[in-house]
Amino acid sequence: GDEVRVVEFGESIELCGGTHVTRTGNIGLFKIISEGAIATGIRRIEALTGSEAEEYINGKLNIVEEIGSLLKSSGDIPGNVERLVSENSEMKKTIRKFEAQEAVVIRKSLEANAIKIDNLRLLKGIVEAESAETLKTIAHQIRTSADDIILVIGADIGGKANLLVMVCDKILREKKINAVSIIKEIAVNIEGGGGGQPFLASAGGKKTAGLPKALSKAEDYLRKLI
Repeated sequence: GDEVRVVEFGESIELCGGTHVTRTGNIGLFKIISEGAIATGIRRIEALTGSEAEEYINGKLNIVEEIGSLLKSSGDIPGNVERLVSENSEMKKTIRKFEAQEAVVIRKSLEANAIKIDNLRLLKGIVEAESAETLKTIAHQIRTSADDIILVIGADIGGKANLLVMVCDKILREKKINAVSIIKEIAVNIEGGGGGQPFLASAGGKKTAGLPKALSKAEDYLRKLI
């Protein structure tokens, strides 16, 4: 219409689409829950008021109490959480060190059983690994220490089949053999799919029993290519 309600609040003069409260005292508790930009030079503040604000704050207090209960501490909760985060970070570093050591042992075992195909070596096998990162660590170690290797490894990780293929750079250049093409060829045996880069590709699937066949198919595939 022709008339718009204008609200003056100190130096601020705003247009208001409707009457919400007769006085600011009716608002009660006011809790800002977010603030951010919505356009150039324009910011939006979102807040809860009255009983909704009380419920929000009580909910946050309940979360704090639950965290305190889990930590068995009602004192310095932020300090306790910070200590746990720091301990978790240190534990992850330790795990990574053990994984790297484990990768060295697995790599040496694979190299000892390398299969000679023309002038390259095929390293293949089913390995024990706690995570897909261990498989990548093995691949990285081999890729930086040799130039005549194609690596095809599989692992049962958490009940799921994992495959990883690595092709050294020299083989990529001279033989035109691609890790992605190999992984696509063998991933069907674990009822999965994957992809990656020409030098490193991986796949995941639900059929762990298909891992041996996948490795065997990789060897057959490479013999046909070379």
